[in-house]
Order: sequence, then structure tokens, then C-alpha cells
Amino acid sequence: MFYQQFTTSYETHTRVIMGLNCIEELTGELGYYKAKNVFVISGPNVSQTGFYKKCIGYVEKAGCNYLTFNEVEKEAPVRNVETVHALLEKNKSDFVIAIGGGSVIDVAKVACVLATNGGKAQDWAGYEKYSTPPVPFFVIPTTAGTSSEVTNMGIIHDEETNVKFSVGHKEHGSAKVAFLDGYSLASCPRAVIAQAGIDAFSHCFESFISLKANPMTDAMALQGIRLISRNLRLVYGNNENALAALDLLAGSTMGGMAFSTTGTGNGHCVGRHLGPKFNIDHGISIALVLPAVARFNFPAQMEKYRQVAQAMDLNIEGLSLAEVGEVVVDAIKKLIRDMGITQTLADFNPTTEDIEELAQDSHKAYLAHYKQRNPAKMSVKDYIGLLEDCR
Repeated sequence: MFYQQFTTSYETHTRVIMGLNCIEELTGELGYYKAKNVFVISGPNVSQTGFYKKCIGYVEKAGCNYLTFNEVEKEAPVRNVETVHALLEKNKSDFVIAIGGGSVIDVAKVACVLATNGGKAQDWAGYEKYSTPPVPFFVIPTTAGTSSEVTNMGIIHDEETNVKFSVGHKEHGSAKVAFLDGYSLASCPRAVIAQAGIDAFSHCFESFISLKANPMTDAMALQGIRLISRNLRLVYGNNENALAALDLLAGSTMGGMAFSTTGTGNGHCVGRHLGPKFNIDHGISIALVLPAVARFNFPAQMEKYRQVAQAMDLNIEGLSLAEVGEVVVDAIKKLIRDMGITQTLADFNPTTEDIEELAQDSHKAYLAHYKQRNPAKMSVKDYIGLLEDCR
């Protein structure tokens, strides 16, 4: 297998504990880190579940003082970060536990940075911008999608500028421990399972075909594709299928481990601009563009698409590489439809000016970041064509 002729690496700073009822380990882990004043962050729906109450029980069993904030909103707005930061300082918390999806985890990450470095979230936008380690934190994901449990960044929505930005650090940006418990998805709404699952698949897929891939990331990404393809429909159909949920969580986490090294490609390059512009949730924005992205990138990574097809259990016997590409694109479309996601970009009524603006913004991001990751070379005209293909 040929890889790009520049040095790549693989590392992770989060210990992953996984299994049914693995949250029982929370008590011991809090003891190991000598946590005393714990701040638990969650959202309004998750905080009403039996799973959340079990987590709180294990915090109490550890003998920790704890306070809770259960009002994190979707898409991780800056205002939530500011609120949590103020509460962390007021209560002198020395440890944080995030129980929820990507928005909850990302708000927790960035609030922990502000608690030790001061300032506003926007001050630390980018990578390696802060130097003081944040308040240490654990994460317990209750969705299988963002992979934020193992990434070293938090993605925050700036409501004033209507753009998203990242706060990341290679060594300091990650959770100490992530708990993957198959029972955590039992109360997850079907629409969230669907959107998060497509996002998780895209992380694995885009990582696998990335120009920055290496054998370690390929192993993670390809197994992630396999686990998500085999289990997402099962969990969508029955979120109490705990074993399938555990495999789905593992696949999602593998995607995060992979793209922390490889980055993502055109799906996230375009989706990141598409979501805020039309007020679309992240998972939907990825679903809108992923088939077109897969089609556009295929000529640059034809052999890898054969491996994707095999991981997705697709019948490609006797097919040429060119035919394999269409099979993979069609399978991605079907997976999205099976998740009840039927919208196209046309449903949001983009104007010609909207398409041109999105293409320009995407191309700027491509030149700044995604050129080193996305396998197909892109121009503004290419992005216009890709977006037209999403209608």
C-alpha cells in the first residue's frame, strides 16, 4: 500500500474503557485521579435518563462533592462555554465529567481550558494556543457519532459570527478517560442515532481515504467502517440492543482516533460551512454532502474504495475498480436513507449566490487545511460542481 511521502504519526492521549456497565469503573477512576470537587456537565434530555442517574451514583460512591449543569444546547454555543466556565471557577471544581453527545463534551473541553488559562473561548481558537493544562476531565458519550471522547479539540459555535471554531491541543486537549458503555444509547432519540451515526461513518471513511493516512490509522478507520456499517441499522431499529450499541460506539471512537491524525476531507470542509449557513445540524449537513464527496474523491483513491466495499460487506465480485466506486457511493446513499434522512440540498432552497459563496468558503478552507488531507485536488469550480451534485 502506497502512502504519502512525508512523515506521519499516530498517538492518543485518552484511555478508553469499554463494556456493558463499564461506568462502574467511574468510582475507581475518580479515586485514582484524587478528584474531590467534581462538576458534571450534561444536557436536558440525557440528565433525565436512568443511565445518567447511575453515573451520578458512582460519583457519589467515590465520595466526591459534585455539582451539575444540565443545560448544554445543541451545536455547543459559546454562551454555554461561558456559563460553565463561570460555574467551574465559582465552585472551585478540580475535575469535570461530561455525560452526553458531542456538544456536551466540546463545551466541557473548552470550559476546562478557560478555567485554567482565562480569557474567552475565541482567544484560544486554533491549535497549541494555550499552554496551561485544563481542568482534567472524563467523558461518557451518550451518542455514537462525534468521536469527541478521544479527539484533542472542542468545536464551538460562535453565535455572533455564525461560524464554528476549534480549540485544540495535542497533549492537553483530550479527556483522561472515555467510558464506552453499550447501555448509554438506550435513551438516545432515533434521529440523533441516525445523524450521529452518519457523522461517525464519515469520520472513518474520510480518514481512510485521507492523504495523511498511515497503516495505523487505516486499521482504525477500516474497522470503524465495518462496525458502523454492521451495527448502525440495528441500533437505529432498537436502541436497547446494547451489544450492537457497544460495537457502534467502538466504531465511532475508532474514527476519532484515526482522524485525529489524518484529519477529515471534503465532507467536513463543505459541511462545516453548510451547517451554519442554513441552520442545519452537523449530522444532516454531512449526510447532504457525503455521497457527492465520495463520488468526487473516488478517482483519487480507487483501490481504497475496494477495501471500503469489502468492509461494508458489499458484493463486488467480478467488478472493475470503476464499477466498485459506484457501488460504494450507492451503499452510502442507502445507509443515509435507511436512517430516515431524505433531504437534499435543494430542500433548503440555496440560490446561485449561496452555492458560489459556499464554494468560495470551502475552497479557502481547502487551501488552508484540507489540501493536505482530501485526496482529490479541488478548485472553486469543483466545489460548485460538488454542491450542485448535492441538490
